[in-house]
Amino acid sequence: MRKENIGKEIRLIRKFNHLTLRDLSKMTGISYMRLGKYERGEEIPTENAVNIIEKSLNINFNDLGKVFEEINELFADFSDSLFYHTQNLDYFELKISKYKQVNGVIGSELDFNNAKILLMEYILKIINNDLDNAEKLEECLLEYFKNDSECNAMLYDYIGLKFRIKKEYKKAIVWQEKALNLTSDEKIIAMIYYHLTSSYTSVRKLLQSAASLEKANVLFSKHASYRRASFCLSEFALVLKATRQYDAAIEMFKKSLCGSEQLGFGNDIIAMDYRNMCWTMMLAKRYKEALEYLDEAKMKEPKHPLAVLYGIWCNLKLNNYNSAQEIINQNQQLKENSKYGIHFRLFVMLLKIGEGKPTKACLNLAMKVVDQLYDSDQYERCIFYIDIVLDLLDRNNDEISAIKYLKMKVNLLQNS
Repeated sequence: MRKENIGKEIRLIRKFNHLTLRDLSKMTGISYMRLGKYERGEEIPTENAVNIIEKSLNINFNDLGKVFEEINELFADFSDSLFYHTQNLDYFELKISKYKQVNGVIGSELDFNNAKILLMEYILKIINNDLDNAEKLEECLLEYFKNDSECNAMLYDYIGLKFRIKKEYKKAIVWQEKALNLTSDEKIIAMIYYHLTSSYTSVRKLLQSAASLEKANVLFSKHASYRRASFCLSEFALVLKATRQYDAAIEMFKKSLCGSEQLGFGNDIIAMDYRNMCWTMMLAKRYKEALEYLDEAKMKEPKHPLAVLYGIWCNLKLNNYNSAQEIINQNQQLKENSKYGIHFRLFVMLLKIGEGKPTKACLNLAMKVVDQLYDSDQYERCIFYIDIVLDLLDRNNDEISAIKYLKMKVNLLQNS
């Protein structure tokens, strides 16, 4: 390691071993004013001074240089893995684990030698939804990287992603917008714009969402991250759907699917696009087309809960009652599903009553679904189920109760 770079390392070693300049001065016999000049880069330490500091702190700056070089190479590979979506994050988890075994278990405080290792670990914890353990690393990482714009931008971006996962979208946007101002690295910027898209969409800032997607897509394409560029097309289709441009959304989904199939994406990703196409046609009330896209989704992922629910609903709306009942009979396990069970049970009741007057149990269950969705970010689904409630109330000639749900629907539409 060149002597010109030692000042920063002295500062970090001192800081994270809770040593003041006066402490280090007592240990080395070098005046604290001179040590301060070393740290600030105002003076280059002599060879003798370097030797004294190394002996006092039990370190070797040359060895540190080799370690830093190895870590920097690993970190660069990790960053590219995220940008190109190479799906080899297990490899980095293994490398981090081995590094920690060799260099000691990292505790709650940051060791200067492990900063980028910890940042990689932090990002992996966010991706794996291990938010509590990720948060334990934030304070020391924010302190370490405040003078490193690229790493700080990545850290801010994934803090924002953490808040997005927690459904605290406004906080997510604040952190991710700050991240954009910290770096000029186009790959990092592309990832920030990509993550911002979902945050904007969740708070119905659809113009900002579309603009972020466009910027991300340009940068992904420029740097040949075709997998990420394909994801951008799918996300843009969702924005088009959210603005009720249903035909345009379908065309964009088709472009995304073309890329997904050429790039060899997994069945789960391809099935999700087809399910989203089905949902788009359901919103447009074009149920025959919806079933065509659903058939494609079921070829890739036949038992997904949404595929089951969409199939029941489309057949119900097309008066294909036998087909709807057959789907119900084949998927009774969904009745107890913690997330989708209530929707499944409601559809079973709706099939039983057909066009007749709804039972109190059916109406109560439909209202319960709306109550669960109303304060979530799933505004489209909430409106979908509000329409079901309104239809049931209309059959019961309950105009007073209908007013409440009409107001809820208008409120959601005004905010969409």
